[in-house]
Amino acid sequence: PHPLVNRMKELGYFGALVPECYGGSEMDAMSFTVLTEELARGWMSLTGVLGGHSMVGWMINEFGNDEQRQEWLSEVAEGKMRFGIGITEADGGSDVAALRTSARREGQDYIVNGSKMFITNSENATHFAIMARTNPKAEKPTRGISCILMDRNLPGFSASRHLDKMGYKGLRTGELVFDDCPVPASYLIGEENRGFHQLMAALELGRIQVAARAVGLHAACFEDSIKYAQQRKSMGKPIVNSRIWPPPSKRPVSSPTARRA
Repeated sequence: PHPLVNRMKELGYFGALVPECYGGSEMDAMSFTVLTEELARGWMSLTGVLGGHSMVGWMINEFGNDEQRQEWLSEVAEGKMRFGIGITEADGGSDVAALRTSARREGQDYIVNGSKMFITNSENATHFAIMARTNPKAEKPTRGISCILMDRNLPGFSASRHLDKMGYKGLRTGELVFDDCPVPASYLIGEENRGFHQLMAALELGRIQVAARAVGLHAACFEDSIKYAQQRKSMGKPIVNSRIWPPPSKRPVSSPTARRA
């Protein structure tokens, strides 16, 4: 939905969680939840465009260094940098501790090898926050993982294929492959081998956003069902007035307000 995405940029949605000093809106969690809910109410795919993007921007601000914030966050707020996040793999699914993608330090670069599956924004993001194993000998699997920001134009990077889905068609999902892909060491977000803990913190925000998507989608369904019940007639009268359509007071579980709670 490129025209709508461009409009989202104009409205500043890509900078929803970016501090004002970098040109963002610096929304709190509640405001971001309301934004997500209203977008999902119109078209849920738009919330996916913002989901991973906002998580990565939050991670840069929270765990990145001053140089990274100065260099990237203003472009994040404008939507010039669009993010995806590379967690899921074909073998381990979303089990982050079992990931196989590796990042080997060589001089001023990390050499990344591996692949990621079912990645949101795979075809439209300019950069990806990749979770990769930087210490394969770590005592615990979760302690040897780092978060590295990767430009899609780097040699050895490819968005190898588009993955079709049964629904959620407005959001492109695909596979990413890294073949001896050199990433500047300065693109490491936060401390080396601390990526798992950084990701877990960011996922708390992501889970709130996913819940808000569901509430917005439910609100849209709720409104459409009422319109249909007002138009659809049975026995000569709209079904909204019949016994098969109980009044709202008798079905509080169905109300968007109850879902928000």
